[in-house]
Amino acid sequence: MMMMPWAMPEVPVVMIFIWILNPQFGVINIFARMLPGVTENPQWLQVPALAMGWMVLIASWKAFPFYSLVILAALQAVPEELYEAARVDGQFVGNCSATSPCRASAPRWNCWSCWPVSSRSSNSRSSI
Repeated sequence: MMMMPWAMPEVPVVMIFIWILNPQFGVINIFARMLPGVTENPQWLQVPALAMGWMVLIASWKAFPFYSLVILAALQAVPEELYEAARVDGQFVGNCSATSPCRASAPRWNCWSCWPVSSRSSNSRSSI
């Protein structure tokens, strides 16, 4: 069921969302009318800012299953030796691991490489 948005062709997805966002009898208007200050049905696809927001939301909804599957496959492909090396190097802190680092363990980030900057000097590391 999670893969359903990704497996659906583009045309039916667009037709379904056009129906959902219809300004006269769209389903989303029921929820919009519950918000305070909304007195008439919004023109979801006629206002450029709203239309762009909905297009981004629809594209994200359609692509989410594919990208989550790719990320899950990449995380499962990490060899066990990497986890063992991280344990030996002392990189496991609390609930952090080699694949999901904690922000608290590396509060400073190097903006150029997005890699955690160590508080230790470079001389303290041994070279091979």
